[in-house]
Amino acid sequence: MSTLLFPTDTLFLRLTSTDTDTLFLSYDYVKNKCCDFYRGYGKLQSIKYNQTIAIQEGLTYVFKK
Repeated sequence: MSTLLFPTDTLFLRLTSTDTDTLFLSYDYVKNKCCDFYRGYGKLQSIKYNQTIAIQEGLTYVFKK
C-alpha cells in the first residue's frame, strides 16, 4: 500500500543493492469535496512493472518477476 502526496508517474523499487525495478503509474485526478486541503486525489488506472502491465485483482495489483 502506498500514499503519494504529490503526483508522480515513475517509482523505483529497490529490492537489493544490485536489483532495482521500475514502476510506471497511470492515473486520473479526481476532485473530491472531502479532501479540501489537497482538493482531490489521483485514482490509479494501471501500473507497469518493468514494462509489463501488472495484473489487477480487485483493488490489488500483482507483480510477477
